[in-house]
Amino acid sequence: MDESIKLKFYKMTNTVDDKVYIGCTTRPIVWIMSYHEKKAKRYPNSSMYEHFNFVGWHNVTAELIEEEEFENKEKARQKLRFWQYIYNADLNIITGPRRVMKNK
Repeated sequence: MDESIKLKFYKMTNTVDDKVYIGCTTRPIVWIMSYHEKKAKRYPNSSMYEHFNFVGWHNVTAELIEEEEFENKEKARQKLRFWQYIYNADLNIITGPRRVMKNK
């Protein structure tokens, strides 16, 4: 039997134009902002990072949407797509979770 994994789905919103990014992680939500700010310096041409860099990270908020346990990657991916649809996540290009559940 495969091990299950608990994922946290989060929403990042900028307060300038309300554009949204939906992601998931196994890490604490407080970690998300600093993680993405650092990645934005390495990958400034990513559409999400380019936008958040433009509006300023001081205008970006992150909040927990839901925590859920999954036994396989496809079910987690479906849930991520669900939240992207619900929140009209216009800054999402690639739906994950890729790295969080590598071998599931």
